[in-house]
Amino acid sequence: VSPSVYTNPGKNIVIKNNHMSAQIDGGPYYGIWLCNETNGTSSTGYQVIENNIENVYYTFIHAVYTVETTIEKNRLHNDKHTRSGYLYGIYLYNYYTRCDAKINANWLYEFNNLATGGYDGRYPIYVYMYGASNTKTLEIVNNIVDIRSNYYTPGIYVYAYAANNANVNLYHNTVHFGGNKTNGYAY
Repeated sequence: VSPSVYTNPGKNIVIKNNHMSAQIDGGPYYGIWLCNETNGTSSTGYQVIENNIENVYYTFIHAVYTVETTIEKNRLHNDKHTRSGYLYGIYLYNYYTRCDAKINANWLYEFNNLATGGYDGRYPIYVYMYGASNTKTLEIVNNIVDIRSNYYTPGIYVYAYAANNANVNLYHNTVHFGGNKTNGYAY
């Protein structure tokens, strides 16, 4: 689902109560793709609520330059995922734009990769807000992450370098790590 392009974005789009699934290994490249214009100055008001998305190849919910976005009560899981490579659950990217968003009460599980070869990274929640100054509030609250991986695995990753006057609230999240390889990382 792609509600807009990099110019003239859609506004106040609600994606709610959908079940997206692929029965093949790897699934589609993205589950949901949200995009605003590249300067990210106008409010998008996107809402992604109570969806069940499973078996994607790369990113479940991908949001670029979005402002005032709500992502909540979604179930994101890869029960049939066996490929190696990177996998993102909620990917929020705002470069030099406001990063106002609510990522609340999502359940991200079966982000497994117990393969013995290759280099893999699992990012259940990934927020990149370099230079995202004047962000009113980025809220990441009450999410549950269950991940098993032998490689680079941050449960919740927030990069907020040079984000002056940015308010980030990160609380009441549960992150469970599993995996048995001695050279794995968990952040």
